[in-house]
Amino acid sequence: MLSAKFTDEGQQFIASQMPEPQLMVHDLQGIGDQDVTQKLEAIRQRLSHRKLSISSGEVMGLELSLLPLGKTRIHFDVDLLVADVQSLHILLSDLASAYAGNKNLAADPNWRFAHYLSIEAERNQKKQEQDKAYWQQRLVNLPLGPQLPLKLDPDSIQKPEFVRRTWILPHKQWQVLRDIAAAQQITPAMMLLTAYAETLSRWSSEQHFLINMPLFDRQTDHPSVEHAVADFTNLLLLECDCREPTDFLSRVKQLQQQFLKDVKHARYSAVNVQRDMVKQGLTQGVVAPVVFACNLGTPLLTEQCRSTLGSLHYMISQTPQVWLDHQIYEVEDGLLLAWDAVEELFPEPLLDDMFSAYTALLEWLSADPTHWQKVETLNLPEHQQKVRQESNASEAAQVDKLLHQGMFEIAQQTPERQALVWGEQSWSYAQLAEQALRIAAMLQDHGLQIAEPVAVTLPRGLQ
Repeated sequence: MLSAKFTDEGQQFIASQMPEPQLMVHDLQGIGDQDVTQKLEAIRQRLSHRKLSISSGEVMGLELSLLPLGKTRIHFDVDLLVADVQSLHILLSDLASAYAGNKNLAADPNWRFAHYLSIEAERNQKKQEQDKAYWQQRLVNLPLGPQLPLKLDPDSIQKPEFVRRTWILPHKQWQVLRDIAAAQQITPAMMLLTAYAETLSRWSSEQHFLINMPLFDRQTDHPSVEHAVADFTNLLLLECDCREPTDFLSRVKQLQQQFLKDVKHARYSAVNVQRDMVKQGLTQGVVAPVVFACNLGTPLLTEQCRSTLGSLHYMISQTPQVWLDHQIYEVEDGLLLAWDAVEELFPEPLLDDMFSAYTALLEWLSADPTHWQKVETLNLPEHQQKVRQESNASEAAQVDKLLHQGMFEIAQQTPERQALVWGEQSWSYAQLAEQALRIAAMLQDHGLQIAEPVAVTLPRGLQ
């Protein structure tokens, strides 16, 4: 897929010939340490937020910085339209192998992703229809993503830039959590997902929400597929219901049960489910912009990569229609927990507070196995509690008057005063009051009693 081109209409094709890629080299050997740091940061900023020209076949970038003392820094980026996490692993392994002088890569040059997709579509046609029926039945009851506080309208951000927050869970604590989970027949991924969901629910205005989960769906019974670079990712919408307080163990078992139920019907992708929700008018915006991407089982860098290319200095992901993306990787020092978020979308210091609460919850869970049987309350920071208290301090003296009485008083005092405007038409308060009284009389003629509710549904306009 590294020779793929993508059209504006969303179609893709494999180019028969591609121009020889040029390696951009930045020579920073003759400058001071401070200047080197500034130059590297500038390169990082440029590459982290650039958009590759996928229409002309630019789906990957590689640059090299020459540093003082004979050191080097590799800058590598790839568009996730052509690569999943295992593909990144393959690309970095191949790069290390080529750097070491091995020109015979394991990938089959005749392998085609389109052929793979065609075979999978044919063999899973019946299963996809069954899975579609499953999701269609659940559609009207599905919630949306977490309703987190926002500073801006997401549609107002033309070029979203992601900022990464990271924390490494040390090996010892990570092993403790895995041992506790195993004793309870809980997968480590579900344990981490539940801690994430509990954190989101504390800041979300709705405690019933969807989390978008990438599933790494590379079917290994195809020849040469284990060496292929392509995006085999499928998506699953996981329903998280945190409305009733409960201990952590009960919550993780609840979410694991929901996941196991839903993943059986993953042939009908979350992309299709979200489209169906929009078609049926169940939502108008992004359905599930909060992501949980758990990459356990395969380290991003193999021992050969580390010994040949060195340590990983920095990494970030950015995905369209995603606001918050939780990435998890096993690294040399333990478990890397990363949050990539559209920083300008959220009020300060919301993301810092949420991330701190999430990591603190994992530390609390690893400190004592009995904590899993307790209800842990994630308290909001004092500054956020103060803001909420001030926002909710809406007490006011009650006025012994109905809402519509003020309108009738104005109609009596200044009947010709303008009340409504629609295009070139307008009504005075006298006209509005007369029309309201006519409708009230009609409802009474039809038997409506005082204090009975009336449903109102009208198009916009004077009528």
